[in-house]
Amino acid sequence: MDKKTVFIFSLLMVVSMPYSDSPAEPVYTVSKLQHPVEINAVWDKAPWNTIEALTLRHYMGDKPDHFPVVYAKVAYDDQAIYVIFKVEDQYVIATAEDYLGQVWRDSCVEFFFTPDEDSNKGYFNFEMNCGGTVYFQFQTSPGVNTVQIAESDFQKITIAHTMPKIVRPEIKEPTIWIVEYRMPFSILNTYFDITKPVPGVTWRANFNKCADQCSFPHWLTWAKIDHPKPAFHKPQYFGVLEFGDGSKVDSRKSVTPASLELKGNYPNPFNPKTTIHYRLAGSSCVTLGVYNIHGGLVRTLYNGYCIRGDYKMNFDGAGLSTGIYLVRLTNGGEILTKRMVLVK
Repeated sequence: MDKKTVFIFSLLMVVSMPYSDSPAEPVYTVSKLQHPVEINAVWDKAPWNTIEALTLRHYMGDKPDHFPVVYAKVAYDDQAIYVIFKVEDQYVIATAEDYLGQVWRDSCVEFFFTPDEDSNKGYFNFEMNCGGTVYFQFQTSPGVNTVQIAESDFQKITIAHTMPKIVRPEIKEPTIWIVEYRMPFSILNTYFDITKPVPGVTWRANFNKCADQCSFPHWLTWAKIDHPKPAFHKPQYFGVLEFGDGSKVDSRKSVTPASLELKGNYPNPFNPKTTIHYRLAGSSCVTLGVYNIHGGLVRTLYNGYCIRGDYKMNFDGAGLSTGIYLVRLTNGGEILTKRMVLVK
């Protein structure tokens, strides 16, 4: 092993890499609600603003030129499971008009799940485009004993979405869209003997984002699918949904989040470009900078006033040496720091 290889390996061992392509099985804790939630496609309402989001960081095929930022949250009560997606997208399109239409061709998010800890028993795939059109079916294994969910059952699901039903022509500008739904367990029991959620129960699942026929097609997943081409129907790669209790979630109350959140950068390691993500809970003056491992300022990326919201900042490390760098977000006396690795 040459010196450069040894050095790079050492860097990878010491840095935290939240966006790693590791095939490790992801686990998401599903929060139990104390009260029903109004389904209206509002991302930051209670209780969602107290619940942690998962992020879709993996892809199949070649890395897409357009890589949307996709978040999802899941919760449950005694009667139903609740899901909400937020997509920071571009090249947005929705053409499917009818239930069981080809929504995967559009800007689409998908919830594939087995209501049990054993994905070999079969799975549901609930696919919804940005305009609220849905494709919903169950199958015992990919393409085997496939049953499309009756429209009468689908009508029992409450859905909401922020985009119009038809989006055509394609929206090429950066666009944020949200979909949300409440799915009663009674519907699922018609097609599968579900393990009803209680604290400690686990289901298997994956969350997907696709847009087969937009200008920049992409196929993203939460749990990594080890396959060279797009193929979402791989239940053997499902991650774990672990149902928790409701001790920390009250759907009628809003908890004030931390004033700053530095989510890190993607990709990490990078060469030479990466994107840094951060969030502000309120409007304020902030400074975002990149420093070397000794604390010396390499570059100031932003210094000024920002309103409340999510932000992305591009960083180009061309001209810098391979090594560990620190990205630092500052707001008055509050300082958040993440490590990132430049590998050339």
